[in-house]
Amino acid sequence: MINETNQTLICTTDGNYAVEVVKGVCTDTSAIEQVSIITSFSNIPKNGIKVYPNPTNGLIYVDIRENPHESKIVITDSNGSIVKEVRSVNQRLLTITIDGPSGIYFITIISNGQNSVFRIIKN
Repeated sequence: MINETNQTLICTTDGNYAVEVVKGVCTDTSAIEQVSIITSFSNIPKNGIKVYPNPTNGLIYVDIRENPHESKIVITDSNGSIVKEVRSVNQRLLTITIDGPSGIYFITIISNGQNSVFRIIKN
């Protein structure tokens, strides 16, 4: 990920990564770290629920599959701050936009008396 300038880097592929900081003529490089991407648990249906695509550019689909009487979706960032709450009645497929910068978000879905948590990466 050459020429990356953000303070946060989200690796989406396996590899060896290091950080190089340059200021003026001074350069410092971190140790190399191996990153292995584990299949995201958010792509595995829980209680018949799917959340996709992952990673996303901000638009996600929540497919509850079963006909829910009432659903509540809470989106939090990696710090645990609530980014968005969505409530729906008798809706099986919801389209939701994740507001906020790139990073990892957690989608908690409360539907049909059960909770499911999914991890989503926003590019």
